[in-house]
Amino acid sequence: MFPLLPRSSRVALLLFATSLLTVSGFTLQSSGQAILSFTDASADPSSPFELILSIDAASDVGGLQVLVAFDNAALIPTDVSTSGLELEALIGPIEYAYPSYSFDPTFAPGVGQILWAAIFDTLPPFAGQFLPAGSNVTVARFEFLASPTFAGCTPIDFLGIGPTGGTFVVSRLTMPIAVTWTGGEVCSRLFRRGDVNDDSVVDIADAISLLVTLFVPGSPGLICADASDGNDDGRVDLSDSVAILNALFVAGSAPLPAPGASCGTDPTGDALGCAEGASCP
Repeated sequence: MFPLLPRSSRVALLLFATSLLTVSGFTLQSSGQAILSFTDASADPSSPFELILSIDAASDVGGLQVLVAFDNAALIPTDVSTSGLELEALIGPIEYAYPSYSFDPTFAPGVGQILWAAIFDTLPPFAGQFLPAGSNVTVARFEFLASPTFAGCTPIDFLGIGPTGGTFVVSRLTMPIAVTWTGGEVCSRLFRRGDVNDDSVVDIADAISLLVTLFVPGSPGLICADASDGNDDGRVDLSDSVAILNALFVAGSAPLPAPGASCGTDPTGDALGCAEGASCP
């Protein structure tokens, strides 16, 4: 977690202005207000995931730029796109993006950044293309790959102003719009340690289910590898059934490692993941 990037809403202004824009001696009031927000996401180690950027604007929008920060030890950015989102459904493909994305993995110790910008009317016939005012309009898809040892949770946050730009929104008349934003969060998938059969409880049936999966040909595969890793050693084998049985029936045995029998994330990084479990939300 990087302390300079709290997961909270803050107020940002256009890079070269406050909430006012001065042109040739005239002061123009900023036009309306906008809220930028990211969805949250779940991710498995070494697996792709995406967060969707949305805008809630009280007035028409002519363009925007976002500067996004992330933990570069946990996440690898792969693309930013607009295809299939409400932005393109409303106005078609954007006319200008600088570029589809750019990122700096060494923005700060442990922190990478992504810069993405879009202007909606830059090509002839200059027909005044703009994004109409609306609530929670999806505008961009930020795609990442989780690291091979991804575990726990990590924030995706906006930066107001940085060395390569900042986060801002302009109206169809290129006037700055006051912006608030809320970052997103990426967490490894929730599971119960030892709940091999994914029925929301940890009992002898889970140890049996794991033994069947390991040693009976043609048996179904693991539902959630992390849940089946009873001793949290990053592997699924006979010792995990033993750990589950000991925790259940041998007095004085250590409880199953975190998150235990309650839904939670894996505090240790490994390559197992939990792609299919459904008993935890």
